[in-house]
Amino acid sequence: MLNKPDEFSPVPMTTATAVSSDQTTAPDFRDVRGQTTAKRALQVAAAGNHNVLMIGPPGSGKTMLAKRLAGSCDDGI
Repeated sequence: MLNKPDEFSPVPMTTATAVSSDQTTAPDFRDVRGQTTAKRALQVAAAGNHNVLMIGPPGSGKTMLAKRLAGSCDDGI
């Protein structure tokens, strides 16, 4: 491809190849139970486009909250 770029034709992208059945949707923020203060802080930070520093012991839910921040939040805490 590098030596003869004119002979290279890219494969057209289709919806079936763009979204694989192996991929799942992002975890949803609505699945978080409790942790009202942490959820509110993440909502405010996301609304204001601010950074968040999460500190706590292992197993306190930092990674779970961070992964679910990309999901929608329609539950109103």
